[in-house]
Amino acid sequence: MSIKKTFYIILLLTSLSPLLASNPLSKITIKSQIATCYKNDKTNKIECTYEKKVAVTLADKSSITADRLEIFLDAALSKKQTTTSTQKKSPVEKITFSNNVRVTKNERTATADRMQIFPDKQECHLYGNVVICQRQKKKSQVPIITKGDHAILNLKTQRITIVGSDDAPVNTTLFFSKRIV
Repeated sequence: MSIKKTFYIILLLTSLSPLLASNPLSKITIKSQIATCYKNDKTNKIECTYEKKVAVTLADKSSITADRLEIFLDAALSKKQTTTSTQKKSPVEKITFSNNVRVTKNERTATADRMQIFPDKQECHLYGNVVICQRQKKKSQVPIITKGDHAILNLKTQRITIVGSDDAPVNTTLFFSKRIV
C-alpha cells in the first residue's frame, strides 16, 4: 500500500471517529519530517510513526510537540460501526508521544519523557519527569507548577492524578503574589 494512500486512510478514519466533536481527539493534524505507515493485512491494524520535529494540533486547538509519535489504528473498526451503535469506540487504539513531549493549551503546559493517549478509556498518561504548569491569565487563576513521575488525566472529567515516588515525591508550588511566564 502506498504511503499516500495510507495517509488518506488515516485522515478518513480520524474524521469518521464517533467521538464527540468537543473531544480534542476528534481531529488530529500532524506535521513531521519523516512519516512511515504500515498496514498489517492479517490483523487489519495500521501503525503510523512520525519522527523529527513532530508537531500536532488537536480539535480543541491544543498543541503537542515531541521527537516521535506512534499512532495505532484498527482499520476494521470503522467498517463495523453503525449509526445505531451505542458503544463509542474509536478506530484510534493508542497514541504514543516520545522524547521531549510538550503539551500546550491556553495558559497550561505539560512536559514529560513520554505520553500515551487511550481514546476509548478517555485517558492520557504522562511518564517520566512530568512537569505541569498553569500560568496566570486571569486574576482568578493561581499560577501552579507541579512535578511528579507519572500523571493520569481523565479527558472526560479533566481530573488529573499526579504520582510521585519515595525518592521523588509530588512537588507542587503555588504562586500567590506573582505571575509565572
